[in-house]
Amino acid sequence: MFLLDTNICIYLMKNTYPKLTERLFSHDTSDMAISAITVYELEYGVAKSKWGDKTRQNMQLFLAPFTIVPFDATDAMIAGQIRKYLEQEGNPIGPYDLQIASQAIARKMTVVTHNVDEFRRVPGIVLEDWVV
Repeated sequence: MFLLDTNICIYLMKNTYPKLTERLFSHDTSDMAISAITVYELEYGVAKSKWGDKTRQNMQLFLAPFTIVPFDATDAMIAGQIRKYLEQEGNPIGPYDLQIASQAIARKMTVVTHNVDEFRRVPGIVLEDWVV
């Protein structure tokens, strides 16, 4: 099961990398999910957009076929443990990536991201970069 990171969703919505879109369509959407944290990040981008409603409609159409993974108490506990570890190592990551990583670990999902350098700091995470 794949968890699509925010940057991958943005690239897909903008068709930035045609090979990424091909890769997406080589999988069944039932094998992919999007974090509620990513939905938050996308909505924030939409709220700032000068095309607001049109962009929101496009975002909603994009999100429709995917399962949205809620951030729950187990995710929060895992995120707290990861944050402590990364801070001790002097190698923290951003809070949203931390939350997405904790969801993936809790559910044994592979994170699809182009932000591999950030996520690879998280022990036990499985990553794929479909852009390269």
